[in-house]
Amino acid sequence: MRTYRSVIGLLVVFLSGCASIPDHAEKADALGELPPAFDGATAMPAASADESAPWHLAFADPALDALVREAGQANADVAIAALRMREAYALAQAERASRWPLLGLGVEATRGRLAEGAGEPVQEFSTVGLQASYEVDLWGRLAAGRAAAFERYLADRHAAEAVRLSITGTVVRSYFDLQLLRERVRILDASLEAFDRSLALSTRRHEEGLLSELDLQRLRAEREDIAARRIVADQATRDAERRLVLLLGRAPTATARQALPVTSIEDASAILPAVPVGVPSELLLRRPDLQAAEARLRAAAADLTAARRALFPSLRLTGQFGRASSDLGDVLDGFDTWSLAMDLLATVFDGGARRAAIDVSDARREQLLVAYRDAVRRAFADVVQALDGRDSAAQALAIREARLRAQARVETLAERRYTAGLSSQLDVIDAQRKRLDAQLDVAEARAATTVAYADLMLALGASTEPVDSD
Repeated sequence: MRTYRSVIGLLVVFLSGCASIPDHAEKADALGELPPAFDGATAMPAASADESAPWHLAFADPALDALVREAGQANADVAIAALRMREAYALAQAERASRWPLLGLGVEATRGRLAEGAGEPVQEFSTVGLQASYEVDLWGRLAAGRAAAFERYLADRHAAEAVRLSITGTVVRSYFDLQLLRERVRILDASLEAFDRSLALSTRRHEEGLLSELDLQRLRAEREDIAARRIVADQATRDAERRLVLLLGRAPTATARQALPVTSIEDASAILPAVPVGVPSELLLRRPDLQAAEARLRAAAADLTAARRALFPSLRLTGQFGRASSDLGDVLDGFDTWSLAMDLLATVFDGGARRAAIDVSDARREQLLVAYRDAVRRAFADVVQALDGRDSAAQALAIREARLRAQARVETLAERRYTAGLSSQLDVIDAQRKRLDAQLDVAEARAATTVAYADLMLALGASTEPVDSD
């Protein structure tokens, strides 16, 4: 008996050591297609910036920071992604249970005759004991299943961070969109007030015979055009407020819309820090969507390993220890019983099911490999496009500001010429309209620079983790 126990023990130890996965998941070689640096990017290592700080803090806007934090806690997409990660973690924990034996406590009572005939006595037999079963991972199939489950958990964790990053970007864009629209409404309101004053003065001049009906109606038409643009801008503002409120997980009521804390463009910081672009290979470490794609690829490779190992025989050990008696009431005072068994099972014919499972796993791994390589290329394109957008936005802002300064000067000169009787009021109206358009263009260009910065930080996979206020 001791020899038998020793053999079983040594066999368990030896076969358990075979549970590791000897072949490693294939890592996609996606960097071979990428250049060593981004086009047009200033050489700056990524480590030169504080990557632990959320990227939206660069705007130095407490109102924006508060909205981003609220969205991170209350947004529905963020909550769903977190629950998916929780589900994947539970599934990974369930797979880990295959490392341990299954234990159970059983009670059995039987009553019957051992042979036919009414003369045979009725016999009773009862047992109570501990039962155990354990599948030895001979070829690493169970270990591959555990590895696949863990990689899927990692993929969902990275995917949750990608969702958080995306929601942060959407909140930032929506915030600046709303900021721009409110600025547009403010500019149009100021222009309406100026035109109303001019219209009142021009009406008196017309009544005194000093201004023609044509000039008065032109001024009135221009004023009505601005009023119409004001209505459109106000409606667009309400729509933007509702979108932002929904991102925050609130009901889009009028109270919630009006309570949105949005800093004026005039009070917003116009200076943004340099962006630590780094090199293309760092995208694999910084972008959570790429990390999720790579984890899914590793999970698919582990699934393929498990499918291949399913071709080999499985070994299951079972054991039982307990007490037995012919009387259930005296079972604890009965005699000891024990048993050990070893079951080696090899499937001889399954109609090709296991081979088909291997083909399915291999096809899925190939799909994820192609998707991963494409994701890396798209990530590189996102950064290049964001770099171009940032540079173009900065150049456009400088040009728009120069045009506004020139147009403001044109308006001043037109008013002077009109006062001196050297030109008609039509020149003043035209100058005022162009100055208004230039002012609106500057506000739009300034918002575009902030959005371009946000797009670049999102393309680089910047951090969204909140910073403690301590």
